[in-house]
Order: sequence, then structure tokens, then C-alpha cells
Amino acid sequence: RGYVIVNEAEDFTKDTKVLSEVLIPETKKKTYDLCENLFNNYVLKSSRSEDTETETPEETVEINTFITAIIDTEPMRIAREYLAPDQSSDEEWFTTIREMWFTTFAIPSAKNRSGFEHVFVGEDTGKLG
Repeated sequence: RGYVIVNEAEDFTKDTKVLSEVLIPETKKKTYDLCENLFNNYVLKSSRSEDTETETPEETVEINTFITAIIDTEPMRIAREYLAPDQSSDEEWFTTIREMWFTTFAIPSAKNRSGFEHVFVGEDTGKLG
């Protein structure tokens, strides 16, 4: 079994690790590693100067490999039942995940965000606390 220990300190700084210890079960290690590989594709800044963000061929491979690894997991089966019950093919579901998680959009505070980035990577609002 895996577990997470949350740092409950009251004096957080920008360098504080919220999750002080994480143990990932061996059976889930591959998908966690593939997810972690995606993190270097994003810049955690509250403002970005570039108008458009271009996905590199390497990033495309990383994203597609990640989706392929997670698509048949139990959480994604439940998500599919809820979000796309009428999609009969795995290809349609793959495309739905790709679009929902990795298509960039603009929010008032930043350009070029994706659902994956917003949920899994986070955003720097420039404020602490």
C-alpha cells in the first residue's frame, strides 16, 4: 500500500514541501513516473510572456505514452463512465482525455494553461499564504 504524509507546519515558505513523504506502491510506479515526466513541460509562473505555446515532438510522445498508460486504470474507467458514456471506442476516449487535459486555454491570470497543468502541476499566483 502507498501513503502520503502531509506537512502540517504553520510557517510555510515557498520552499516548504507540503507532502513531506510519499510512498508509491510498485504497481502504480510506472504511471506516477510517466506523470512526473510531464512536469518539465510546464513553467510555474503567474505571468508568461509568450503568446502561444508549442508542443514539441518529445512532449507529444510523453503525453501520448502517459494517456496510454492510464486509460485502462480503474479511476479512468470510472471517469469514462461519467464523462463519456456514449463513446464506444478507446480511440474516442483517448482523444477526449487528450483534449480535456492537454489542450491549452486562457484564463484571466495566464495564457496557455492546460487542464493537466492546472490540476497536476499547479499555478503560481505570485502570492504566498
